[in-house]
Amino acid sequence: MLNLQVAVYFFLAALMGLSGTNSQARLAKARLFEDEDPRIAAAARHWRPVRLPWMKTTKERKTAEALFVDDLPTWRRYVRMKVELTSWNNLESSVALAWAASGVVLVQALRAA
Repeated sequence: MLNLQVAVYFFLAALMGLSGTNSQARLAKARLFEDEDPRIAAAARHWRPVRLPWMKTTKERKTAEALFVDDLPTWRRYVRMKVELTSWNNLESSVALAWAASGVVLVQALRAA
């Protein structure tokens, strides 16, 4: 019975973590996409999480980024925002995996109870 209780709490905690990280990722994406500098907003439209080696930067994004790479303050702000978005996206993905694992544990605990 204790295993079932722990599995339920783990499942709920992972679900709340997934909800929170998803919201933060959406907020970071909105900040990047709605930036007051149209060059940053244009480059952001080509953003996608790069997690796998064969997922390369698109030519369109490189072209959009080339418009302001020489403007150091703008470039730094863009990189900071892009890193924040990537970080939230990676955290959201890891919490989603924990949520799936907690679902498996919960099902196993239900079968054992």
